[in-house]
Amino acid sequence: MANKKSPNETRYDENVLKLLKQRVVLAYILRYTVKEFKGMEVKDIAKCIEGEPVIHEKRVDEYGQDIGDFMSPMIAGSDPNHKSSLDGTVLFDIVFNVFIPGRTGMIKMIVNVEAQNEVHKLGYHIVTRGIYYVARSISAQKNTEFTKSNYQNIKKVISIWICIGSDEEVKNTITEYSIEKKDLVGHYSREDYYDLISVVQVCLSKEIIEAAEDETKLLRLLETFLSTEISEEERKDIIVNEFDIPYSSEIERSVEEMCNASQGIKNEAMERGMIEGEIKGKVDIYYSEMNLSPLEISKKLGVEENKVKEIIAALPNSSK
Repeated sequence: MANKKSPNETRYDENVLKLLKQRVVLAYILRYTVKEFKGMEVKDIAKCIEGEPVIHEKRVDEYGQDIGDFMSPMIAGSDPNHKSSLDGTVLFDIVFNVFIPGRTGMIKMIVNVEAQNEVHKLGYHIVTRGIYYVARSISAQKNTEFTKSNYQNIKKVISIWICIGSDEEVKNTITEYSIEKKDLVGHYSREDYYDLISVVQVCLSKEIIEAAEDETKLLRLLETFLSTEISEEERKDIIVNEFDIPYSSEIERSVEEMCNASQGIKNEAMERGMIEGEIKGKVDIYYSEMNLSPLEISKKLGVEENKVKEIIAALPNSSK
């Protein structure tokens, strides 16, 4: 079970989502992660996004069916840490529809954007969660996008994961996982429609990547937006002058709230560290000098016995 988030962690998550929900930011994300938008101007991509970027809960039940209005014309989003979820539900951060010109008219696709911090601590590969999310989103199209056995009407689903503060080995990478046809025997020449799912990982660095090739622009934009280490003047200069994004009062408020929450998280971590250091010191004294057993120390400090044993095992000369 996931640990309950602190108020600062929740506030941080909320304001990250507010930044990502900006229509122009979503347009940049689409341009560099979705092949159908490759090469298009950001302003034209923004026009393909249906509705206005507003917060709206999007839930899928245990049968894959939507709870609520799946066909909402709004850009939908919810913070799963704040909504009371029912058993078997999936809550998405941001979900919205896009329409792009195709050979036979406008093509509709469903896009899910998720923000995830400290991916390396999750205990699973983020792509597996992304695959689960697109599978549930496709299942939820039953009786909304298609009925009976009209599977040809299934809409493509794209799940984009913005991974904040990624490890050194994966930072500053953008990776797509999708379905591709592979001929095992002979050549199957029919153009069947199978390109229905895509999971994209955008792995951001803690440091802002230098301005360079066009392909790294999305990384630089998101790292600039989400950095808590640069000055407000530097952030504004990059956002406005490099990316031509107006620095609205809404963006300014979200950035300020995000940075304040991030500092609160750091302070909490320092406080936890000091408390843990104090506990380790007491365990050392009780065990090494007073010869108390782990159980006795556990009762004295109100700390789990297994935790006490871990601390003792790490002490110098603990094998007495």
